[in-house]
Amino acid sequence: MVGNGDTFSLGNPLLSGATVGLELVENIKGKKVIAYKFQRREGYHRTVGHRQKLSRVKVGKITV
Repeated sequence: MVGNGDTFSLGNPLLSGATVGLELVENIKGKKVIAYKFQRREGYHRTVGHRQKLSRVKVGKITV
């Protein structure tokens, strides 16, 4: 959906001809996610984890 004052354009699901200008601000890592694997009566346990890679962007100009 794009609006300018009193006029609005709505796409379903996309608005044809619309473009968005983005600027990459930084690449960061998210919070650590820990998964604990465990099997009962086997003496098996394992801790694995990862950090999701994220990008922070700044929306510049929206044109239709």
